[in-house]
This record gives sequence, structure tokens and C-alpha cells, in this order.
Amino acid sequence: MKKDKKAALFFSHNHIGRSALMAAARIKQACGCDLLTDNFPAHIERGAGLPDVMRIPYLPEMAMDMLSKYEVFVFIGSKEPVSFFGYEGIPAYYLKDGQTRFHLSNEPQDLLEILEALAGELDAARITDAGILASFQRPKIPTGALNSFKICSVIAALQPENAIVVEEAVTTGVMYYPVASNIPPFSLLTLTGGALGQGAPCAVGAAIACPDRPVINFQADGAGMYTLQALWTEAKEGLNIKTLICSNRSYDILKLEYGRLGVLPETCASYLTDLSGIDWVSLGKGMGVPSVRVTTAEELVKELGKALDEKGPNLIQMEL
Repeated sequence: MKKDKKAALFFSHNHIGRSALMAAARIKQACGCDLLTDNFPAHIERGAGLPDVMRIPYLPEMAMDMLSKYEVFVFIGSKEPVSFFGYEGIPAYYLKDGQTRFHLSNEPQDLLEILEALAGELDAARITDAGILASFQRPKIPTGALNSFKICSVIAALQPENAIVVEEAVTTGVMYYPVASNIPPFSLLTLTGGALGQGAPCAVGAAIACPDRPVINFQADGAGMYTLQALWTEAKEGLNIKTLICSNRSYDILKLEYGRLGVLPETCASYLTDLSGIDWVSLGKGMGVPSVRVTTAEELVKELGKALDEKGPNLIQMEL
């Protein structure tokens, strides 16, 4: 890794904690490698004071383009990245034959132990280059009608330090990961294994496990329909969860995948992915969760700020 080659340290675990990230930062400083992880890390610490870890893009063409620049890969706790689905004419495996691979561990062993050992072998005792770590900077608060980027920016601008963010926003949340890289430290839980519908139950579990920490469920409307009964649990248990519904009234991720398979829009797939008419405010109130609807960035700033100042569950339907 110390040789004059473009290298990537690719690591994965069910919990990529602060200590593991700081060990990875020391390795990056010692050899100049980039830090990579899966597209959907189960649990990773994020924010200012931590190194930036790049996620593999969801779309295979983008992933292969990103990975093509590396000559050497060191894998810890992860196998080689593969396509999320099989597509005709597109390789399932992203790496090419000429790219060197080292597998320090394919199993979910103690990630911190392995990273610390590797840092020791590289004589990476401590971090002396502050540029390795993310500096503090909140994103600017946008104005006007909501879109995906504005929603991600408002959440990152307002979310409190030490928050737990369950991100199942799917297509709407693509920009959240980079936008939130320099904000106060927080825990990020993502769509593990592509298990659509895990967002709300995962938020419930996080709030019960960590009652002293605010939980934000950044939730796609299509995926949220699988497990909306979690709202009743939030109300019944008085859980401090802020559910932010991305209401684009469409199952866009399925439309994307149907399109990649060549399914025409006028088929029944179009009808089955139409989510118009779902009133999340009524659903939330019916479950006992205070709920509002917003259409602009200004309204989202006001309502999210108000919700974060309160204890207990809240729901905001964000109209795109």
C-alpha cells in the first residue's frame, strides 16, 4: 500500500465505529489510500472530526467507473463488491483482472482490531495531517419549493449532534451522505441488504435502545408503506422519533429498476408504482403521531426545528 500505486482500503462491518474510523484515517495518512465501504453500510459514524469514507454507488456503471482508477484493493470484513441486481450485458463483479486484491478478512471479525494491526504495520501511530479529517461546516439552508437536494440540506443543517439517522429515503436521499459529511457527529443507519421497509422499525429499535438520543427516520413513501404500523408503536411508547416522509407519490426505485429491464411505462408496472392519494398526515394522526405537511424549504425548516425541540414522535410529509 505504501508503493506508488493508487490504493483503496475497503472495509465493512455491522458497526463502523469512531475508533475504527480513526484507525483507518491513520492508514490513509500513512499510505495515501482512499477509504471505501459498501453502498448500504448497516451502521457507520459520520460527521466532523472523522475521515470521509466513500460509499460504492448503487448503479453498476457508476460503481465500475469509480473503482476503475484503483490498482490495489485491501479488503477487511468484506468480499469484492458486486452488482446489486443482475443486468444483461453488465458484469456482476466490478473489479477487473488486472487490479490487485488483498483480503485481510472476509468474515465480520473485530474490524477495529484488524485496522489497528494494519496501522501498526504501517507505523501509522497518530494523525498529524488535519486534512485527513472532515472539518465542521453545516450546509446552507435553501429556500423555495422542495426537491431532493433541498430536503437533504435542511436535514443536515438542522439535525442535532449525536443524532441517529435512519436513512431509507432511497432515491430522494442520494445526496444526504455527502451533504452531511461535515456536520456534528452522528450515527447513520442505512438500507441494509436492500430491505425496503426497514426504516420505521429500525428507527423504533434505535429509539428504544438509545432513549437519550434523537432519532430521525428519513423515509421514502413507497418503502414506508410496508411498515407504517411502526407509527403506532412510536406513539404508544412515546418514542423520540422524527419521521420525515419523502412524498413524491411514486415508487421511483422500482420504476428505475423496471426501466433498466426494458419494461415500458405504459405497462401495469406504471400503475403498480403510482402512490398518488396517500395522505401521510392522516395516517400519522390516526396512529397518534402529530403530523404536518410541508411544500417548501422554509416550511420544512420551521416544522423540523419545532419537532426537534419536542420530545416524542412527529411526522412531516415533505411534498416533492
